Amino acid sequence: MSEEFVRSVLREHAEEGMPTGKDPWPAIKQSVQAAQQEHRTETLHITVVSDPRRQKVEASHIDRWKNAYPGARRFRFNMATAMVVLLALAAGTIAIITSNGLQPIAGITPSLGCWRIGPGPEVEVGDTILTALSARSADDVWAVGYSNAGGQPRTLVQRWNGQRWSTVASANVESRSNYLTGVAALAPNNVWAVGYHCTGNCDTDVAPLAQHWDGARWSMASTPGSGRLNGLAAVSANDIWAVGNNAQETLALHWDGSRWTGVPTNDPPLPSSVFILNAVTAISSNDVWAVGQEHDTAGNRYKKLIYHWDGNRWASFSETGASLGIRLYSVAATSPGDVWAVGERDNNPSTEEPLETATMHWDGANWIEVPSPNVGAGGSYLRGVEAISPTDAWALGGYGPITGTKQTLVLHWDGALWSVVPSPNVEGQSSRFFSADALSANEIWAIGTYNLAGTGTFVERYNNPCIATTPKE
Repeated sequence: MSEEFVRSVLREHAEEGMPTGKDPWPAIKQSVQAAQQEHRTETLHITVVSDPRRQKVEASHIDRWKNAYPGARRFRFNMATAMVVLLALAAGTIAIITSNGLQPIAGITPSLGCWRIGPGPEVEVGDTILTALSARSADDVWAVGYSNAGGQPRTLVQRWNGQRWSTVASANVESRSNYLTGVAALAPNNVWAVGYHCTGNCDTDVAPLAQHWDGARWSMASTPGSGRLNGLAAVSANDIWAVGNNAQETLALHWDGSRWTGVPTNDPPLPSSVFILNAVTAISSNDVWAVGQEHDTAGNRYKKLIYHWDGNRWASFSETGASLGIRLYSVAATSPGDVWAVGERDNNPSTEEPLETATMHWDGANWIEVPSPNVGAGGSYLRGVEAISPTDAWALGGYGPITGTKQTLVLHWDGALWSVVPSPNVEGQSSRFFSADALSANEIWAIGTYNLAGTGTFVERYNNPCIATTPKE
């Protein structure tokens, strides 16, 4: 789309209030600039959902959201916004989302910020997965996961020093498969990572794994019992939580500054169900949230799990019919009255219906499911969330068919609605996000994985204003 075409369209709709007998373009340009300033935090995205069944689901979600929050504002597409959009299209700065996925992005305006694939960790040949991220400062970011480079899964720890990523030697239980799934960086000499190692059959025989960075090396810490840890969050150096599952029950471990101990989560006795906690966020010593899912193996159905620690005990929040089918994979909070949990809705696992994004919000009194966009006719899902303020949150995951190439998915919350934000993919690979962490509203880190021929990792970074870097091919 040429600038001349944009000018001609704008002239047709901008006669009123424009100078007579003169070229209206300068006045139009001034109006557009004013509109850009007014809407500098707004992002326009167009989502096409080609599945009529999902259109009905999204409509019902929106109705529930309106009832829950009557004051939720709507995006108003006025003339000023239209001019901004036309100019952006002319410059190639807005990507339109179609049922076929994200189209190539020519560029993104500084006012919108941008996600870019940056220099990534260089790991030995072999399948590599980074599962969790913790950003302490611009020159101290940690990412953990595992690598099959040696033929057997071993813990993998990567660190960003402001210039590059490097592998930091990490601890392992020898002669076993080892995995890291969570990390929390409290200080340059105080970082924790958790996961699990296999004690036999990795599907059933596993034990928790926790290791600590003291500024010089990683060392293993003793953990009680069996099971796997999937998430980690810290209130302070002497108040850290790790959650996961042990066989059919949820698992919660607490670090008090000297040792890890198990804390009962008081699961209801349901022999046909498997309870799993995937993530945890800690607001204070008496305000901790953990999320996951209950899998009814008899009926092959899922329900969300949400647990709260009040300083004395864990308590679960009962399921409601509106949230059936939801699995939650990540949770983040800005305050006791602003907590987000994200994941996916699996309406009928037996028929392999497309997954749908799921976002839940705690307002201090109730958990409410908030409508969130889906992309294309294939499945859409979320794996990570980062909350910065009540009007600024990010949710990341992927979308695409069950079998076929998938692409990264990024959603942004502006205080009223979730919208899709363009994000790049590793060229020629199936790409998706796992985790995100923010240093500020203008600097956010995210990690993901790609796979077609082998599995690897990539790192993306959000900057606003956009910092020009050379994307990794």
